[in-house]
Amino acid sequence: MKRQDGFTIIELMIATSILSIILLMVTVVITNIGNLYYKGINQSAIQNDARTIVGQISEDIQFSGNTPVTCIQAPLPGANCPASLAGQKVYVTCIGSVRYTYVQKVKLGTKIGATTFNHVIWRDTPNSCDPTTGANLSALNPSIAAYKGAELISSNSRLTNLLVGSNQPTSLIIGIAYGDDDLLNLSASPVTCNGGAGDKFCATANLQTVVMQRVSN
Repeated sequence: MKRQDGFTIIELMIATSILSIILLMVTVVITNIGNLYYKGINQSAIQNDARTIVGQISEDIQFSGNTPVTCIQAPLPGANCPASLAGQKVYVTCIGSVRYTYVQKVKLGTKIGATTFNHVIWRDTPNSCDPTTGANLSALNPSIAAYKGAELISSNSRLTNLLVGSNQPTSLIIGIAYGDDDLLNLSASPVTCNGGAGDKFCATANLQTVVMQRVSN
């Protein structure tokens, strides 16, 4: 009788199981590498935004010759600060003729009620900066062309903190976060990512520095 060599069903099942485990391990590794890649890209982008804003504000302070003045809905002597927008506090910081109008912890593009936050930190240069009058952050273009306005944060991001001191040297603290509300611990100080599923789409950056004026009035 002629002998027929081959694999038994048990041997085939064992080989298939081993192959499945190897494929699963490879899939997990590739997925983790992809997650780390996306997380790195988002972290790098948010850090670049933070550095850009710090650099811009620092430059404005260094060369304006004026002490920064911030109005945060608490009335200045003899003046009223901007009203809230959709229940969110509106901040206005004047550094000479440069004006920063901003809200905190609101993601760019968020819609609250009938109001869409098309901007969350808007820099422009009106003829004279009045800290009691901010730009309209719900407008598509809050400034006329001559004011050279610009949004300073990328899409899906938010300003989590901005403190500009009123003394010399001037302390400057900024926080930025990237990601949806459910990915962030917005009650933490500073704001952090929650971690877990989807955390590759979450990133935070916090910077602090001290700025000296280079010119004075």
